[in-house]
Amino acid sequence: HLSIRRQRQMCIRDRSRMLAVYRDMFDLIKKAVAVTKNIIYQMNGLFRAKTKLYVELLKKNNVYLEIFDNLGSILSSLSTIDLIIMDNVNFQNYWQQYNQMLLLAKQNPAKFNMTDKKLKKIMKFCAKCYTTFLSGQLFNNYLSGLISSIEEDLKANPKVESPFKNKELMEQFREYLLSLIHISE
Repeated sequence: HLSIRRQRQMCIRDRSRMLAVYRDMFDLIKKAVAVTKNIIYQMNGLFRAKTKLYVELLKKNNVYLEIFDNLGSILSSLSTIDLIIMDNVNFQNYWQQYNQMLLLAKQNPAKFNMTDKKLKKIMKFCAKCYTTFLSGQLFNNYLSGLISSIEEDLKANPKVESPFKNKELMEQFREYLLSLIHISE
């Protein structure tokens, strides 16, 4: 049997390895926001009542549905991650243990081969991971981040028309959502 000290060391090692996974997850979320924002901007450009493309192709055909499906796939994946985190008590237990480990390291950084600067950086990153996706609020944080990112872009470039004010885009998206609801009934 392993000693309690050895078990703790292994536990600390395993937790520290998760930082790379969290970094990858965080990067993936940032990329998903960028891709979604790009999709929204492209659709904002396509769904214009006065453009020939919209009148002749998009308004009459449902060729854009695949775009909405892809966007929905991204959003449902994020929601699924939230459900997994919220339904698995091990994530909460793990997070509490990890924070305890960080507090121990903060009391004696040299014991953990850390500097105060490194430890602060890790703690800041961990707090960001928790608020972004380990809290079970990824979907909401994602949407809030996406909206605020688009709003910042619009402030920086006021000539760009807001996708939130594009009636054609909003109407097509509303119809798409209603069709999904109708299919599920």
